[in-house]
Amino acid sequence: MNEESAVKKNILDAARKVFSQYGYKKTSMSDIAKESGKAKSSLYHYFESKEAIFVTVIKEKIDLLFNSSVEEASKAADPVGRIHAFIFSGKENINKICKEFGDILLTELFDFLPLIKETILEYVNQRLQFMKLIIDDGVGKGIFKTDNSFELAFIIEFSFWGFSENHIMGNFFGNSKINPDVTEKLFDTLISGISV
Repeated sequence: MNEESAVKKNILDAARKVFSQYGYKKTSMSDIAKESGKAKSSLYHYFESKEAIFVTVIKEKIDLLFNSSVEEASKAADPVGRIHAFIFSGKENINKICKEFGDILLTELFDFLPLIKETILEYVNQRLQFMKLIIDDGVGKGIFKTDNSFELAFIIEFSFWGFSENHIMGNFFGNSKINPDVTEKLFDTLISGISV
């Protein structure tokens, strides 16, 4: 890692800590500079604004989570196991984000959502494309049946949104504790519906 990359990493690590501590709105460039041990003016050499730092922090986190889900899915021996690992590791990754940024998500979501909209859409598309590859493999092996694997990927992926233990939607509806059996039953129902 070169010096510029190391400095950027230090700034982003500091920003992640400050954002999770104070929230997006209350965090200033001065807070990030202080936490990173850099002069505020030097931050602008690496990032044009607090918004740019926040987007980068979220994008890095999402990329790590996606890669983690792909890695888990790749360990499974068959398409059913890969879908299960991909969905459930993704669900666990949402739990991690909700734990790390929980208060921010609840109180400031609509303030920063426009900033990270493109990052979220990119993440969702990556997940759908990877799920489609697994489904296509299952169709090719005579395990699944579908006439539209992308649409099926969409159905499976979005069926599980909101079922993460600490998911923001659970908090909105006053039910942040989801019984894990419910998600397993949902998975079994979806798989039985697409199995040959």
